[in-house]
Amino acid sequence: MADEHIDDMMNRVGREPVQPVDGAFANRLETDLRTQSQQGVAPLRQPAWWLRPSTVVAFGLLIVLVGLAVGILRSDPATIEITTAQGSSISVPGSDEIVEGQAGMELEDGTRIEVGSGGSITVGGVVLDEGSTAVVEAGSLDVIGPSSLSTTTTTQEPAPDDTAETTRPTPKTGTVVEQTTAPPTTTDDSLPTTVAPETTVPRTTIPRTTVPKTTLPPEIKPTTTQPASLLTAAPETTVPETRPQTTVPARIKIDAELVDLGDRVGTLTWRVGETDAAIAGWIIQVRRGDGIANLATMRQPEARLLRVEITNENLEFRVVARGEDGVLGESAWIAPSS
Repeated sequence: MADEHIDDMMNRVGREPVQPVDGAFANRLETDLRTQSQQGVAPLRQPAWWLRPSTVVAFGLLIVLVGLAVGILRSDPATIEITTAQGSSISVPGSDEIVEGQAGMELEDGTRIEVGSGGSITVGGVVLDEGSTAVVEAGSLDVIGPSSLSTTTTTQEPAPDDTAETTRPTPKTGTVVEQTTAPPTTTDDSLPTTVAPETTVPRTTIPRTTVPKTTLPPEIKPTTTQPASLLTAAPETTVPETRPQTTVPARIKIDAELVDLGDRVGTLTWRVGETDAAIAGWIIQVRRGDGIANLATMRQPEARLLRVEITNENLEFRVVARGEDGVLGESAWIAPSS
């Protein structure tokens, strides 16, 4: 039986078709086996995304950029000072070191510095001469030190004090004396005596009897005396009415002129009409199209000249006079003229 079962299985296997071999699968299997045999070990797994070198480098750059931004915001304004006619010195924010200014130098706030011939330096569109001192902060230029920006010296007299000294009269002080009225006092020392008539009774003698007469004092009405403080009126005090006199300064007339000197440099000059107002400084504004920006702020009331950089022929400039309480006047917009 066993031999017949084996013969039957052999005959059945010989009759069943055999599936052809997958050539592509065999090639892949052979390639993988050869690769593993050459490496000797299985390939390592890829690390997590936060441990990859590219991710670590990106985080490092982000931290550096944030630190630079915080340093720029907390840094002191750059002080630019021209020392000699041959060079310019610049005080870098956050450091006491004074470095030599170079053409194309850029501050931390993005303000570019250009050094020209003869010791001139251009900062933010303003050309500073020898001896000029300026502060640059967030792109705004503030001319504060002694400089040669003024061509004429005008002594500004302080505005007259229109508020007259007011003396308030001292009210008169009255003396109040209380008046007290004492009630009248009645004194009666004499008391009349009435004697009864004599009566004769037989065998009876009535002795003489004296009955004293009692006199009541007159009725005393109570007198109420009011305090003098209620009866005496308070002295009248007249306080003169004092109104503060506010003087509104008249508008200052300013005539400005801008002359193009070539090489993108122009001279802005202005004249001021007669005025009694106290000028605290100047604001130089620039306009291009509808955009207006403050080019420079000058704290020198006597200044009448400023050299500016003309980077575009469509630029217009204006001079604004400022006082302690606001703007006193401004000039018209002017374009450069050769």
